[in-house]
Amino acid sequence: MQTIVAKLLRQAEDVAGTPEEAVFQAKAFELVAKYGLEMTTIEQARNGLDATTEKPRAVEWAVKIDGKYIPQQSMLLFGMIQRLHCDVVYIPHRSHYEVFVYGLPRHLDRVRFLWEILQPQMLRLVEHVRPAEAGRTRFTAAETLRYRRSWVAGFGERVRMRIEDQEERVIDSAGGAALVVYRRDAELAAAALEKANPRTRSRSGSEMSYSSAGYAHGQRDGSAAALNRSLHD
Repeated sequence: MQTIVAKLLRQAEDVAGTPEEAVFQAKAFELVAKYGLEMTTIEQARNGLDATTEKPRAVEWAVKIDGKYIPQQSMLLFGMIQRLHCDVVYIPHRSHYEVFVYGLPRHLDRVRFLWEILQPQMLRLVEHVRPAEAGRTRFTAAETLRYRRSWVAGFGERVRMRIEDQEERVIDSAGGAALVVYRRDAELAAAALEKANPRTRSRSGSEMSYSSAGYAHGQRDGSAAALNRSLHD
């Protein structure tokens, strides 16, 4: 599964900004969603045959986000976490974010796998992004940075939406039992986070300003998760 998904997402990168990109991404996320359901079905069957099997446990994955566009990179990761039944807490530093993700292994594997492909892909693509405005051909460094930052946020939102769409389709096709199981999985992830971080408090979203044109451009080009965003022209 991972080899096929990786190939599809690289094909999407090769045709970024075209209708073909959406086709490749949709197929990749469909396979990821089906994989999650298959692992759930296997686990349920195993537990039904073995009465001594313990209830599934959520585990932790620690990851560092650094480099350029750190808050916007985190939006991509947090969107995938949210839609794949996991939970997250993070510690912001000046030069990086420390991120701790909690979830059942079958969901955490999907988050980690997609992040390891989409995060570098996103950072490669954004280096080729330029502001576009009628009547202008030159932009300041600050304008270009703001546009690219917005593009990354929009890219993340598109990924989140596509993952959500494929996940919901697969769950609907499996019936109500899958929805109940996935809700339980999310609750287990939240409980694991709370147990590991009992003093954690929710943080308000970033008030960072984005270019609406750059954000829309990122959505057209791509991928996953805008949480608590603030848009200003």
